[in-house]
Amino acid sequence: MTPKKSKKSGRNSLKKVTPRLYELMVEEGLSELIWEEKDNFSVQIKRKSAYGLTSSAAVTESPPPKKEEYSYIYSPMNGIFFDSSRPGEDSFVKKGKEIKKDTTVCIIEAMKLMNEVRVEKPCRIKEVMVKNAESVQIKQPLFKITEM
Repeated sequence: MTPKKSKKSGRNSLKKVTPRLYELMVEEGLSELIWEEKDNFSVQIKRKSAYGLTSSAAVTESPPPKKEEYSYIYSPMNGIFFDSSRPGEDSFVKKGKEIKKDTTVCIIEAMKLMNEVRVEKPCRIKEVMVKNAESVQIKQPLFKITEM
């Protein structure tokens, strides 16, 4: 049984459905019912006992989960992206790695010149968005990061 949501909130339709939910609890012998929806809206209905004189119902809206904010490191020029200083060596950075200010994260080759790309602030790499030896454009995102 799913209540229809009104434009204001699910509470209006919930007022109509709550008595029926309580009746189902009594019929099934349940002492507690918790109903949660995707949009951080939940209903909790409790009965003290089959012989108890009181019951309670609580409607709560939990705060939305904290969204992680991301920033990006962009390519400063057109060229070829390299994740290490030489073929076969370890990458400068990997997903999940914490990096300090002024750390080299990659090299962009442009017109036979190797240009180091460095971070301006301490951060953590969340995603490497390009592959090694891939052509990149100016202002193309290279890394997804969270600032620290």
